Amino acid sequence: AVQVALPEPATELYAQGGFDFCAETADRDFYCWGSRGYMITGAMEGDRLRPELTPTYQGARSFANAYISTCWLDASGTPSCIGDNSVGQLATGDFMFRLDPVQPLLETAEGTAPLAGLVEIATSTTFGGTVCARSADQLYCWGQNDQGQMGDSTPHTTCVSGIDEFDCSPRAIAIDFSETARITRLSMGSQHTCALLDDGAVWCWGQNRNGELALGTDTTQDTTQRLVPTEIPNLTNIAEIDLGARHSCARRDDGTVWCWGSNDLGQLGDGMTDHPEPQCMNGTSLIDCSSVPVQVMGISDAVALDVGRQHS
Repeated sequence: AVQVALPEPATELYAQGGFDFCAETADRDFYCWGSRGYMITGAMEGDRLRPELTPTYQGARSFANAYISTCWLDASGTPSCIGDNSVGQLATGDFMFRLDPVQPLLETAEGTAPLAGLVEIATSTTFGGTVCARSADQLYCWGQNDQGQMGDSTPHTTCVSGIDEFDCSPRAIAIDFSETARITRLSMGSQHTCALLDDGAVWCWGQNRNGELALGTDTTQDTTQRLVPTEIPNLTNIAEIDLGARHSCARRDDGTVWCWGSNDLGQLGDGMTDHPEPQCMNGTSLIDCSSVPVQVMGISDAVALDVGRQHS
């Protein structure tokens, strides 16, 4: 480990994009470094080898960074997004890249309206193709929806990437989720999403081909995607949850940590490489996985949890 030279102490670190980092200070200044994607001079930029002040994000109250797109909330709960918009992840109603911050638009019965009054915003891991946000009583999602990660089963708009066609929404959609007022944290993987509630319950939706949603049992593997928010009976008394690209982890109230999903790189942390359930598919390869939460070895008093793209 090498020390990062910051001009003032950091209070929070953001690394969900997988290629870059941002550190937040007590004054809500943001210093960012790493791979391209941060718009400081009004143009796409190259790699930054040391932290640089990023005025665009100054004062952000909720911040979510991905490879070449970022979203955040200001003090009033108004969202802004910048960068890649190829699958509608800026919610502008089109697919144009933006070098200046834009306010996401909400699709309503009367047309569109600026999205506002939010308390949290999150982007999918690494490439940020999907964004979800919540107000005090409503959940919203937009962008890529090829695996149901928006949590709305209604067809939206067809996006194209290479030869692939898939569902997406270039505007924010209000998601039918009656438990929104009880959400304490949103977390997103590459193609799955989870919400932690105030009583320690967890609801998830989206991709499940590697067991990412923890819906299996001791006798039956479950790798079927869920297009709408679904309560996860395997997860109770959860204090914190965080998602990787194809796996997920949770910290329980008692300090134990549990993980599930793909385990091709040991990201579940239980010391096993051959779980008893049938193997899962990653592309054309069979990999080890678990659709049932397994306990991480050697940890009994965890106080914080963070999950990377393929490590925990």
